[in-house]
Amino acid sequence: MPPHIWHFGAWWMVLAAFPLAWALRTDSQMRRDERVYRLTFVVGPVLLGVIWLHGLLFNPPDNWARSDALNFFGFWFRPHALSFYTQHQQQLLAFAAPGVLMAALLTWRGTRAIEYAWNRRTAAISYGLQVGAWLLLRQLPDALIELGERVDWRSIVAAAWADALSLALAVLIPLPLIAIAYLFGRQSVEARRPKAV
Repeated sequence: MPPHIWHFGAWWMVLAAFPLAWALRTDSQMRRDERVYRLTFVVGPVLLGVIWLHGLLFNPPDNWARSDALNFFGFWFRPHALSFYTQHQQQLLAFAAPGVLMAALLTWRGTRAIEYAWNRRTAAISYGLQVGAWLLLRQLPDALIELGERVDWRSIVAAAWADALSLALAVLIPLPLIAIAYLFGRQSVEARRPKAV
C-alpha cells in the first residue's frame, strides 16, 4: 500500500477515531451525546483551520521514499527554511485567510446548532467525514504555496491554468466528503430546531 495512504489512515485515527472512541466510552448517555456534539460542531471546524495552517507552515517532502528516513512526526512537521517565512509573508497571510475564516464561520455556526443536536450517531459520522475531508483538503494550501514560489504574480493566470488540474483535484477530491459530512451534521440538528412560524 502506498505510504501516503498509511499516513492518511494514521492521521485519521489520531484526529477522528481516537477522539470518537473517547467521546463514546462514558457510561452516561447525556455526557456521551454532549461530547460527540462538541467534536462534531466545534472540534471538527477548528481542525479545518489547524490542518489548513499546517499545509502552509510545514513542508513534508514530496518524495514519499523519504518517509522511511524521517520518522512520522519528523516527516509531517518539517518546517520550511526560515527565509521562506520572511520572503513569503504576505502570500502566507493571504492563503491562510480563507481557511481560517471558513473554520471560524463553521465553528460559530456549530456553537449555535449544538443545542439542537439530537442524533449522536449522525453527528459522529459527520465528524469522521469532516476530518477525512480536511485531511484531503490539506493539499490545497500546499499546492498554493508551491504555485506562489514558482510563479511571477504578473503571469499568475497562465501559471494557474497550467496547474489547474492539481488545484482542481485538491478541491474536488474532498468535496464529496464535505457535502456528506454537512448533510449528516444537518440531519443531527434539524429535527429539534424550532420551526419558523
